[in-house]
Amino acid sequence: MAELKNYDTVQHDETKEIKEIIYGKIYYMAGGTFLHVDIITNIGLEFNIYFRNKNIKCKAYTEGLKVFLDKKRKDEYVLPDVSIICDRSKRTKQGTKAIPELIVEVISDSSRRDDKITKLNFYENSGIKEYWIVEPELKSIEQYILVNGRYEPPKMLVLLNENELNNLSDERKASYTTIIKPTMFEDLEIDLKDIFPQEE
Repeated sequence: MAELKNYDTVQHDETKEIKEIIYGKIYYMAGGTFLHVDIITNIGLEFNIYFRNKNIKCKAYTEGLKVFLDKKRKDEYVLPDVSIICDRSKRTKQGTKAIPELIVEVISDSSRRDDKITKLNFYENSGIKEYWIVEPELKSIEQYILVNGRYEPPKMLVLLNENELNNLSDERKASYTTIIKPTMFEDLEIDLKDIFPQEE
């Protein structure tokens, strides 16, 4: 990594660790909440069970893997909450230079703007085929799919509670689903009920 004095700082807080360097700016961030980590773990588990059962040479990596996407700024990286990596030939001691098939970011109050604007644009420009933005409190996922180099308007999936579901019209109930399907793994179906912790 280049010396940090060469970079602009965003959200500077000496009590927080360096998380990412994007477009010449350093982003500091605190660790996630239990809910945040629980959702990340559940998503990674769903993908990895599928890969193992189908004998697919891909893997879901959760927090901590440095992903180097910018070929011009070789010392810049992101640390996605979940990265689906199928090209293992580009592993390095620091992380990976492979382009993930899919990236997931779980939003927190401090990361909302970065995940929905900065990273959305960065992942689109980097050729990430699919990008999920997860809202823990809303129990929702925005699914962005790359078409001709640009993300299409996202498909929104929401896990409704029983009261919310009962308030839907018959037409909306008929089309309502809690199943999200990654486009690059056509037979993989993930139920939002298995992603978001259920109230006890």
